[in-house]
Amino acid sequence: MYQQQLREGADGPVTASTCAHADDDAHAAPGAAAGGGGGRAPVVLHVVEAFGGGVAAAVRDYARATPECEHHLLCHLRPEAVNLEANWDADFASVRSLPGGHLANVKATRWAIRAVKPDVIHSHSSYAGVYARTAVGHLPRRRNDTLSPLNAPAAPTTRAERQGDLLAGAELPAAPEERTTVRGAGRRPGRSVPAPLGRAVRELTNNKYLDLSLTRIKQVYTPHAWSFSRLDRSRLTRLGYWLLEGALAARTDVLAGCSKAENNVAHWGPIAPRTVYVPNIARPCGERKRRPAPGEPLVLAGAGRLAAQKDPVFFAQAVDAIRAAGHDVRPLWIGGGDEGVERLLREHGVEVTGWVGHEEVRQHLARADVYLHTARWEGFPITVLEAALNDIPVIVRRIRVFDDAGLPVVVDSPQEVARHWEEITDERARDAVSAWARRALWENCREVQRQRLGEIYGIRVPLAERTLAR
Repeated sequence: MYQQQLREGADGPVTASTCAHADDDAHAAPGAAAGGGGGRAPVVLHVVEAFGGGVAAAVRDYARATPECEHHLLCHLRPEAVNLEANWDADFASVRSLPGGHLANVKATRWAIRAVKPDVIHSHSSYAGVYARTAVGHLPRRRNDTLSPLNAPAAPTTRAERQGDLLAGAELPAAPEERTTVRGAGRRPGRSVPAPLGRAVRELTNNKYLDLSLTRIKQVYTPHAWSFSRLDRSRLTRLGYWLLEGALAARTDVLAGCSKAENNVAHWGPIAPRTVYVPNIARPCGERKRRPAPGEPLVLAGAGRLAAQKDPVFFAQAVDAIRAAGHDVRPLWIGGGDEGVERLLREHGVEVTGWVGHEEVRQHLARADVYLHTARWEGFPITVLEAALNDIPVIVRRIRVFDDAGLPVVVDSPQEVARHWEEITDERARDAVSAWARRALWENCREVQRQRLGEIYGIRVPLAERTLAR
C-alpha cells in the first residue's frame, strides 16, 4: 500500500502518504508522451470525501487517462474501499487523508493545497466540492473565455489578477517622500505606488486567510450526482443544497459532469459555469457468457450499495413481478450495505454477494443474462457501461441521467420490467438491444475521456488521438 509521512505545512502538520509511482507506460494512452509543450507537468489535486465504489473507479480512470499530469489524492475511504486492489494508490504521487468533520476537512484541504501547490483542484461529489471551493477562500471568478487558463497564462482569469492589471496601469499621484517601491504590485517590477497602498498590498499578500497566490488555481468540479437530486431528503433540504451549489458556482472554473444531464442541470442557476462532459468508461469483463439453453432460468443482475440511492426494493419488486408473470429467473445483487435490506433481498430469493473487489464484481456481472439498473438518482453508473460492453441487455429506470443516453429499454415500474421480459430475452431482441446500447454509449471510451480531460487540465492531446476518438 503506502507509507505515512508527517509534513509540516505553513499552518500545521499534514499527514501525507507517499506512493510508489506506477510504471509511466502502465496506463498511458497512445501518444501520452506528448505533453503540454515542454513545461512542467500540471499538478492536479483530487479531493474526494468518500473514496469508494464508482467514484473511486472514476478518479483512478482520470489519473490513468492523463499520465502527463502529476496527480495527488486527498480523500476519506468508504467502508467498501477495503476491497480496492492492492496497488490502488500507485496512480497518485501522494495520498492524504481527510480527518472527518466538515471544518476539519476544510482545514485539511487548505493544508493539502499549500503543500501540493496544484495547478488544478478537481473535487469529486458534493462535500468535496464544498471543501475545495471554500478552502481557497478567493473572490468570485469571472467566466473564462478559454477551456484552460493554463494554456493562456497571460490572460487575467480571476478578479485578483484583473485588480493587478488595474494597479499596473494606474496613475497614482503622490508626494515623492510618501512613495515607496512595492515589488510585484503589478506587471512592472519596481513601480512606485503610495506607501498606504503598498502596506495594503503587503497585508493582502501575507494574509493568512486570503492567500492571493491561491486565486490562480483552477477549480474543477464533478458532482457524481447532484446533491439536490437526492430523493431521500426533504424538499426544503434539497432547496438548501441547490442554493449552496448555486453560490459555489461562482468559484468554479469548469463543471466536469460525468453525464450530459449533469451538465445541463448546471445551467439552471443564476451563475452557469463552463461545462465539459467527461464520460465514465469501462472495459469488457473478458470472455462472454454462453447463451442460456431453452428453459434454463435467466440471471437478472443488479449492483451497488444497498441503500436508498440504488433502491434495491425496486429490484426485489421486479423479481416478484417477473415470477408472477410466469417466468423463471435467478436474481443476483452485486454489492453490500444495509443488513436489513440484505435480509429483505434474501427473503425474495435474491443472491447477495456482499462487498467484493472490482475484479470480482466484473466476474459476477459476466454471469448475468440481463442487467437491471434501479437507482433513483445517479451520476453515470459504470456497471451499465460494463454490461453494455459485454453484450448483456440493459434495462434502466427512467431517471434524469438517462434522458440523453438513448438506451433502448427504459422503465418506470417493476411491473414494466416484467412486461419487457419475454421480449428482451428473445435471442434476436437481445442482440438488437445490446447493439443499440453500445451505439448509444459511443462516447464512453478512454480516447474521448482523455481528450476532454486534456482540455480541462491544460495538456495537449495529439491530433491522431483526437481523430481516433471521433
